[in-house]
Amino acid sequence: GKPSGPGTTVLFRSRSGFRLSRRSPPCSAVSVPKNAGFSGYSDMGRFQIIQSAAGCRFRLFSGNGEPIAASEVYSSRSLCRKGIESVRLCAALARLADLTEGKALVRHPRFELFQDRRGSFRFRLTARNGKIIAVSDAYSTHAACRKGIESVRQNAPESSVEEA
Repeated sequence: GKPSGPGTTVLFRSRSGFRLSRRSPPCSAVSVPKNAGFSGYSDMGRFQIIQSAAGCRFRLFSGNGEPIAASEVYSSRSLCRKGIESVRLCAALARLADLTEGKALVRHPRFELFQDRRGSFRFRLTARNGKIIAVSDAYSTHAACRKGIESVRQNAPESSVEEA
């Protein structure tokens, strides 16, 4: 629907993903009812940077606190932050390559959905150069894994970054 007036909370798609706004939105806006579960940015996800003896890595958590993706280990905090920026950008642009249905002919960046040796479903997010920049935990069903991908698409672009 159309926004109902100034100060209305709207959800719109921008270059960096989906955003909530209380201002007049651009042309592709949709009204968000007050009872839709959105309360500004408080329901948005967060990136957590974790330092270890091996280096830094990050995890992405959804708005409800569930972990939805993790990174490799980076040698420095600044490289880890660059990895987060890459996930933010690529999550908004990536298309789905469902490898459970055979060879996927989708260009990078992409979400690769696959089944591991134990039969669990997982996904990985690749950058434009084909490098894996985030991976998921195991999901018991294909549908749950797809929901995890959608959660990364929704949460990554606007998630805050915190140090553990």
